[in-house]
Amino acid sequence: MAIDLHAEAPVRNPEEEILAPGITGHFYGTMPVQGEGHIDGFPWYFRARWDSWTLQIAREKDGDPVDDNPSITWSAGGAYHNASFMRFDEARGLVIEAATTWRELLGVNQGPDNV
Repeated sequence: MAIDLHAEAPVRNPEEEILAPGITGHFYGTMPVQGEGHIDGFPWYFRARWDSWTLQIAREKDGDPVDDNPSITWSAGGAYHNASFMRFDEARGLVIEAATTWRELLGVNQGPDNV
């Protein structure tokens, strides 16, 4: 797959969309692809760059998901070839998958009313 480095980057959408039950957010940019939103009311931040991606979820509803301190955020991530050019639908799937794992670790059922 050829990558067009001169293609116009997607415009950032400041309004959160419903990605899945209890998960809202939006994605924007390339090099890196980024996203942010809320999972069951907890803020999250997604970043895909080079050959990997990360998702950080704040441990408090008023917390900062960009903080790298593990006592403040929960993190997931992995390898992804050409992550800087990841499609937004792929990013969405990774966020949903990681949110499912996060909920399982917390013992939370799907949806914002169960937190």
